[in-house]
Amino acid sequence: MPLLGPFQAEYPNIKLRVTFTDRYIDLIEEGVDVCMRLGPLHDSSLIARRLSGAGFKIVGSPRYFAKFAKPRRIEDLTDHNCLAFTFRETRLARAWRFMQEGVEKSLTPKGNMSFSDGAAACDAACAGYGLAQLQDYFADTAIAQGKLVSVLDRFKPKIEPIWLVYPQTRHLTPTVRALVDFMATQFRSRQTKS
Repeated sequence: MPLLGPFQAEYPNIKLRVTFTDRYIDLIEEGVDVCMRLGPLHDSSLIARRLSGAGFKIVGSPRYFAKFAKPRRIEDLTDHNCLAFTFRETRLARAWRFMQEGVEKSLTPKGNMSFSDGAAACDAACAGYGLAQLQDYFADTAIAQGKLVSVLDRFKPKIEPIWLVYPQTRHLTPTVRALVDFMATQFRSRQTKS
């Protein structure tokens, strides 16, 4: 979202229509020019450009940890209020993923709140409502500001790739080309600053 303003400033005549969904869409059938996808790609008929990667962190607020001990093992999470991220389409909770001794493990979060928006889950964790497993792009600023503390870092799962995908066509429209090139440049410059 923060890149859309600078894109519009550079290309003021391009109109953007941004839609958010957890549903796996058919770009051609639904008339979508460009899509951002997280994780492994399934449709080989699309052109994919990797922009970056997203890591996951288990976080809680200092206020929460003033009341409850920090978990030291994955199993300790059963004693905590775990805030779930739920997919909008299915309303199912996303499993929390971990790597332990080279093996991927997962856990279904159990708690008294669930959210279909990552920013809302981050806000709830900052407010001390419980622990959340968030992508680093949601958690890192709050961690730097002291609003959240990352725990169980030695069990972080693999980085999930972030892709920009678009249909294969003989001639990419100038509008789509402008957005793809702009996003690739922005993500590349952010990675070199990190």
